[in-house]
Amino acid sequence: MPKFKATPPDVTPVTKGSWTDVDVSTHVDAGSTSWVALRIHNGNASSATAGVRKNGSTDTLTFTLNADEQIVVGIGVDASDIFEANVAAGVTIELLMYALTSEGGHVTNAVDVTPGTINAWQDVDIATETGGDTATMAGVLVHNPLAGTDRGWKLRPNGSTDDFTLGAIYRLRVQGGFVSCDGSEVFEAYLNHASLNLLLTVWLTANYTTLFTNRKSYATGTTGSYVDADMSADVPSGAAGVLAAVMTTATFNARQVALRRDGATHDPYADVRTTFQGIPVECSTARVIEQKIENTNKDLYLEGWFAAPAASGAEIQPPGAGFGFASVAPAVAGGAAVAPPGAAFVLAAFSPTIGADVVQAQIPPFAGLVGNPGRLLKR
Repeated sequence: MPKFKATPPDVTPVTKGSWTDVDVSTHVDAGSTSWVALRIHNGNASSATAGVRKNGSTDTLTFTLNADEQIVVGIGVDASDIFEANVAAGVTIELLMYALTSEGGHVTNAVDVTPGTINAWQDVDIATETGGDTATMAGVLVHNPLAGTDRGWKLRPNGSTDDFTLGAIYRLRVQGGFVSCDGSEVFEAYLNHASLNLLLTVWLTANYTTLFTNRKSYATGTTGSYVDADMSADVPSGAAGVLAAVMTTATFNARQVALRRDGATHDPYADVRTTFQGIPVECSTARVIEQKIENTNKDLYLEGWFAAPAASGAEIQPPGAGFGFASVAPAVAGGAAVAPPGAAFVLAAFSPTIGADVVQAQIPPFAGLVGNPGRLLKR
């Protein structure tokens, strides 16, 4: 499953102002991690630069964050769990979540998937870029290379009729986000200027489910303090986290926002430029997250959920209706052979439900030994 960090560790490189390796192997499943979701925050009182890329990438994209601005991006890691970062002093990087190689993929250099039409919703098909994978969710960057003008962007699942206010990208800036893909690996994007670049970096292939093509509102009227958003009516039991979005009703409006697991103690309260589109957030076992907003024009929405491992007592699905532990032609003491019904017999065949204490097995009879189908075998 995609795995969340209860307290996101600070993985900011010590070296500033140049591309530097960031080794996250102590924070992830070493050697089996595909990509990481990162929160990048400029803690300075003025603008500062940052950039992230997969180790070995030739991308040179660095960008500027306004004072106290935060963004969330997904970036691939190499086989040694290393990515590269180039940050100014005062900029921090936190590890929010990571995806395993068995459930997602990434590109080494960000791939341009910019639609050819502006000022209208356009399908973005990433099937070619993901190769043999079938993406259920995509992570993208949106880059505004213009020196003098704010531009706008928004994302939504394919087939949605959501039409929120454009997210603002200040001049020479980058923003990031995640969005659900349909069964054909398509999502929709809206860009308001031909110079904007939409770049694919990562994707999930498993353990993510879209709940709402039109996102469901969990807006609050409370400002300046954390309040619960109980999503248990929509998110199944056992979820590890949710894909959320904070959308605005005010054009190009920068306000402070924070999203975190219910009961968490870290405080990621900082500015977002208009919208926080497609943000992975860990949830509690009760499927609750916390939100904190500066202004009520920032509304929380739910899009999808991330699966967690099965809890003790959950049913294990065998390859078919039942399976065999072993097929053998046994011998008994003295070398006399036991003649089973055929050349071999199945020692135990079952479709088990494992609880805290027991495994139920059905043992077939053979050569005078009668199995008890209802026997409970202690684990």
